[in-house]
Amino acid sequence: MALISPCPKSGSLRAGWTAAGLVLSILGALPAGAGSLMNDQTKADNPPIHTVYFGFGDDSVSPSERQRLDQATELLSTDNAPLMVHGFTDSIGFQAYNDDLARRRSEAVRNALVAQGIAAARIETAWIGRSGYVGDNHKEATRRLNRRVEIRPAPRQLQVVGSDLPQRADEHLALSAKDRLRVGRYSQLAAVPTPGQANPLQTIISLIFPSQIRTVGAALNHVLARSGWALAPTQASDPTIPYLMSLPLPESQRSLGPIALFNALAVLCGEAYVVVVDPVNRLVSCELRAPYSSLVRVEEAVTTPRDSPKAGH
Repeated sequence: MALISPCPKSGSLRAGWTAAGLVLSILGALPAGAGSLMNDQTKADNPPIHTVYFGFGDDSVSPSERQRLDQATELLSTDNAPLMVHGFTDSIGFQAYNDDLARRRSEAVRNALVAQGIAAARIETAWIGRSGYVGDNHKEATRRLNRRVEIRPAPRQLQVVGSDLPQRADEHLALSAKDRLRVGRYSQLAAVPTPGQANPLQTIISLIFPSQIRTVGAALNHVLARSGWALAPTQASDPTIPYLMSLPLPESQRSLGPIALFNALAVLCGEAYVVVVDPVNRLVSCELRAPYSSLVRVEEAVTTPRDSPKAGH
């Protein structure tokens, strides 16, 4: 796996990858003043491999930024290491709007990378608005540096192997050599699937529902998008399910996370329902709990959802 080498102090080199003694540097000039405005923590920690900058309120990659990104993609394609694409905004506007803008920016860069041949499975996206500033928000000349998407190596997830208690590396002798990878003097990386890989319903997610998601059914489909799972068809014998799907999404649930995907489904279904999974067909459904069956009052008119449950991305 390629490693990140320190960012050169001069020239237009943004970052470098070191692999088997060969340093591959990514070219691309930053906006004026970017180097001096990076805070000490950002420079001390892992610098981004590449940064894409955006215009005010814009979520599309400009032609000039796409050209820079294409140059970086040529080097990114020489390695199979996973990537984290992280979207940011400046300080102008409400938090919810900026969070969604940061998401759209990260997805725009992800799509551009995939269009250039980077495997989609290598790319993880993350976003947060009104945070992670690298420029002074009181001046437009420096505020624009915050409207960006950073491409970094995706962090590796360390898992405790053995019992539930933390153990020293030399206590992992029960694992065969092929199941252990030393990453430090006293630390080892378990060469086993992460919880989210072993069970996609345990993936940790954080999301804000788009404005077109207005019902519980649409929200459930949106959460399950890209998970490999889907909602089970509603049963005509249980009129409570179409009714549940047609209910309006509570405003307090328009943003969720960080939360396990399964727990997010349980939150959306509500306390009156239990989430039922079909691991063979990878289907998810909601089942009314017995204590609530006497409270059911379903009118035929509500079986038509207020909006389509398929409104997810």
